[in-house]
Amino acid sequence: LLLILFGLTACNPGPSTPSELHQAVASTTLVGDIVHVVAGDTIELAILLPPGADPHTYEPSPQDLTKIADAELIFLNGGGLEELMEPLIENAGGSGKVIHLSDGINLLEGTGEHSAEATLKLEDNDHHPQGDPHVWTDPNNILIWVDTIEKALKDLNPEEAATYQTNAEQYRAELQALDAWIAGEVALIPNRNRLMVTDHQEFTYFA
Repeated sequence: LLLILFGLTACNPGPSTPSELHQAVASTTLVGDIVHVVAGDTIELAILLPPGADPHTYEPSPQDLTKIADAELIFLNGGGLEELMEPLIENAGGSGKVIHLSDGINLLEGTGEHSAEATLKLEDNDHHPQGDPHVWTDPNNILIWVDTIEKALKDLNPEEAATYQTNAEQYRAELQALDAWIAGEVALIPNRNRLMVTDHQEFTYFA
């Protein structure tokens, strides 16, 4: 009986291991979370920056450079957020495709008045010449991210195209519901009381 069980086990390939999966890298935990929602467990995803780390001061470890070199897809927020990281990615020696998720989003200036209700200013050390890259505070911008992620994954792994489409459609519905909920909650606040205090310039799109 033991010999039979051993033989059956040997013939069973078992679940996929990381080396058998397509390799991908995300710059931040936020980017990685959204990639994972669409991809599920069909890829091996590594995240470069730990929670709370600053992309402007990121210095990759040797392990990070290996992950970048091995990656088939490299997902970045884009919009200039990882501007200092991109030369490191180029010099890592890999051939992975770099995906800038914020391509296709009209970046706000990030300074001055965007509406009668919102006056926002940037500190000199938080200026992004391409525009404000903190696009994720508006769910409508994440809808664009989801479209880009879905297409990139389908191109990489067509066999899982149906999985990516289903996951993306479900997440789009959640984002649209979230956008409607935010609008409803803000509508309950009188205009004169719609004040926001934050320690970092990242809520321009939300405002």
